[in-house]
Amino acid sequence: MKKILMICFAVLAVAACKSEGVDEPGKGETAINVDFTADKETAAAGEEVKFTATVTGGVAPYTYEWNFSDDITSTDAEPVVVWEESGVKLVSLNVKDSKGNSASKPKSKTFAVTAPVVEDKGDIAISWFVDFEDAEGGIKGSSPAIDDAGNIYIATNVTNAGQFRKVSADGKVLTSLAIDPAVGDTKMSPSIDSDGNVYVGGGHKGEGSVHKYSADLSDLWKGVFWAAAGATPNPKLHYGAPVILDNVVLVPNAGTTGSVGAISKADGSRISWLTSEEGGGPSGGCRQSPAVSNDGYVWQVAAGKAVVGAPLSKLVNPGAVVYDYFAKTVTDAAGNVVADLTSSSSDRPAQAVVSVAGENWCAGLSSPEGQNPRIYLVAKGDGTGLGNAGTVQAKEFVINEVNTSIANNTAQDQGGVIVGSQGEVIVNLKSGAAADGGLVAVDPATMTLSWEYRIGEQVSCCPALTKEGNVVFGTDNGNFYIVKPNYTDKTAELVAKADINTLIKEAGMTVTEGFEKFNIKMWSNVCVGDNGKMYIGFTKVDAVPSSGLLCLSSSAVTGPGNSCWPMFGVDRKHTGVQKK
Repeated sequence: MKKILMICFAVLAVAACKSEGVDEPGKGETAINVDFTADKETAAAGEEVKFTATVTGGVAPYTYEWNFSDDITSTDAEPVVVWEESGVKLVSLNVKDSKGNSASKPKSKTFAVTAPVVEDKGDIAISWFVDFEDAEGGIKGSSPAIDDAGNIYIATNVTNAGQFRKVSADGKVLTSLAIDPAVGDTKMSPSIDSDGNVYVGGGHKGEGSVHKYSADLSDLWKGVFWAAAGATPNPKLHYGAPVILDNVVLVPNAGTTGSVGAISKADGSRISWLTSEEGGGPSGGCRQSPAVSNDGYVWQVAAGKAVVGAPLSKLVNPGAVVYDYFAKTVTDAAGNVVADLTSSSSDRPAQAVVSVAGENWCAGLSSPEGQNPRIYLVAKGDGTGLGNAGTVQAKEFVINEVNTSIANNTAQDQGGVIVGSQGEVIVNLKSGAAADGGLVAVDPATMTLSWEYRIGEQVSCCPALTKEGNVVFGTDNGNFYIVKPNYTDKTAELVAKADINTLIKEAGMTVTEGFEKFNIKMWSNVCVGDNGKMYIGFTKVDAVPSSGLLCLSSSAVTGPGNSCWPMFGVDRKHTGVQKK
């Protein structure tokens, strides 16, 4: 396979600074002027970067004093530098002429170096590929769902509206229909019940609705709901998937009033909704689906504002249900903050439920403004009072240079939280100007690093777990990875990696005009089928935008993983209920 160098996000910012001890030029001499350039504006750790000095004035010959950070220096006019570690590097140059005069204004520049380039490795093959040419709005966060016959369902976007697709096990589009009404993108994932009926929501700008379809996508009902009777109808359905229970489905509303609605599976009518003592929904609305733990508790992240919850037994009965759990910033008995659950710029990641010493905890990721993201775990309150932090157990892990090698301060956009084969909490990370992306996993019992995988790429999709204990995910650059956690070394080994654009071209598949390198983004969450096939949606960004669905295979993946995680990759039907 042809290997293509992938260099991710890097920024070159320029600033001038004054040097100390500048000598005035003698009679007939001119002041020294110094500048330098690099042969590339992007770099990855381990990659050569050539710098070239430009000097005018003074009296030749000149001497050069370079400092590239990381104890790397040079006296050459055109040094070649290799940084072994990623991060922001300060590059400075001071020049003296033969008379001992120094440059009066040496330039200083910061050079952002990403993680080392990851070459293609192992076997990842495309079993089939579908290009939804009319879906120019992309696939944003929606994960494919798979029924018992192997058919795949996925939501796509068409000009500020939603489309729902059914694709056969061999990659043929069987049905496409509009999700109506659905103003704005459709970002939710479908869910499938035990009878083969399919549920999906659409519309993230208002007028959202949840639909129930038969297996052949005949429309059975459309449910519209909001938080409280008399409130302005403004339902907005964002990420996650409807949660499938015996007689109801739970659907989040990110509208003005917010809420989790319990919708009748029989006719789509609203049975109950989650509310506060004041009658409104959870602060900030609910932008991803709830999770139901196997002890009968409903967990919901209320946008980036708080974690709320209530017993499932309350939500299956008619009428408003006051949630009995509410936590924003949790403090211990001494009043010390032990977990910040708010997230100013990232309110989308779904939560997972994890077992710690036999008790269920809600795991999530928050990105407080100006701070590093943190993985948090919270336990149920005792129901004695809303917002009573003293009744809530919580703990957190900050993703910074102390706890990980990834000092990341970029808010998570799409993606979410999953639970690994050893019960670890796994989150995906986007990258920033001074930070790499990748995966971070935490041991929920000790809240210490379980393992990490660091790359210089944006990981916006939620990863999935495989039967072998491997973790699979796609990136914004169009790469697909399979990694195996190493719990001893607290790292992950690369099992396989492939550039999807290259695979498509090598397979000789027909593609639309403008299908070039770096135009695929994988924001869709991965779903692993019972036969080990991996399904993921993609967005093609070029002159002819569209979206599509990939079916991938590898000898390293033979089936979904064994995890209590109730969503996406280990639950091909997306029921949203924790496994026993």
